[in-house]
Amino acid sequence: MKSTHRQNLLSNDRGYDDCEHLIQLYSLRNVMFTKLQKKIGRGRKAEFVEVFKWNDPSHEMVRENIMYSIKIYEKKCSSSDNTNQT
Repeated sequence: MKSTHRQNLLSNDRGYDDCEHLIQLYSLRNVMFTKLQKKIGRGRKAEFVEVFKWNDPSHEMVRENIMYSIKIYEKKCSSSDNTNQT
């Protein structure tokens, strides 16, 4: 998933602490990585392939930013005193 754009950290601007923001990022990841089966071809030779539900170049950048933010916030949350993760 390497691209040429600079990855941006999805900031915590909702008043959550780092661990709560990480849970929100996990929810966002589940939404943005949802896949659908799309039928390719006709008749008996038709095949199904999985494609992202939201499949734009801009959505690919969002997915990369989500994964980058999760990696950063996992480090922040694991180093903080708050260990009440669900």
